[in-house]
Amino acid sequence: MHRQYKLVGLASALLAVFVPVTVFAASTVTVNTTESQGWTKDPLYADNRPGGTLEITDTYGAPEGFGTSSLEIGTLTGAAKSQLAHPLATPVKLADLNELSYSTYRSSTSTSVPESQLPAINLVIDYNGPDQAGGFSTLVFEPVYQEGGAAAINEDAWQSWDAAGDAIWWSTRSIPGAATQSTYVTLNAIKAANPDATISSYIINQGSGNAGLYAAVDAFNFNGTVYNFELKPFKATSKEQCKNDGWRNDFVTVYKNQGDCVSSVASNKN
Repeated sequence: MHRQYKLVGLASALLAVFVPVTVFAASTVTVNTTESQGWTKDPLYADNRPGGTLEITDTYGAPEGFGTSSLEIGTLTGAAKSQLAHPLATPVKLADLNELSYSTYRSSTSTSVPESQLPAINLVIDYNGPDQAGGFSTLVFEPVYQEGGAAAINEDAWQSWDAAGDAIWWSTRSIPGAATQSTYVTLNAIKAANPDATISSYIINQGSGNAGLYAAVDAFNFNGTVYNFELKPFKATSKEQCKNDGWRNDFVTVYKNQGDCVSSVASNKN
């Protein structure tokens, strides 16, 4: 039996306070329904439209080394859209972005056409830097435009994509080095043409026009901080799991205290 939990609490958790990312940290953090790690569905940062779904589920498993769960993204209709955003407390210079990657999974239950569509990475940027007016654009990475094209995209399998360096991107607005949606260039080329550009947020995006697309994302790496989307166990199964604040942080079940957690374990074994 597959388990899944809707990401209901992510938006409200970050309305007032951002959780800064420590870049170049080379660390893995777990994202679940109660520990957002800075991710949000808040409409100020993420564009979610009716028919779009975001859930952490074990339906598709996960890439090797990343547990048993992942972030499922669905677009039920052509007008639907699903986004999970990570705003940055302090903008990061595009020139300083050295690591960006993720893993994707396209389910064979998908009915979307073409069969090469997958969730994308979006970078919200100020291409002329904070000292000049204007400059807003969104950079978009899509696996279908990478080496191998549509033929390289498989169903019912986890695939990893390196979006940094010479990966191919496009811009939603005309910027130096990249015309709107019609010029596909490397990230390195965009960096070179926009040396003052800064990133204000990064987004996992499944855009409109993908009716019936069911996919998943995990192992999202932004400059060395790697996000592992994982379900929490429903409840503790050993007394040891209740210790060191495990009763408070590690389970879907809400325990009153450590003793309540230990009692629950004992009663389940009787």
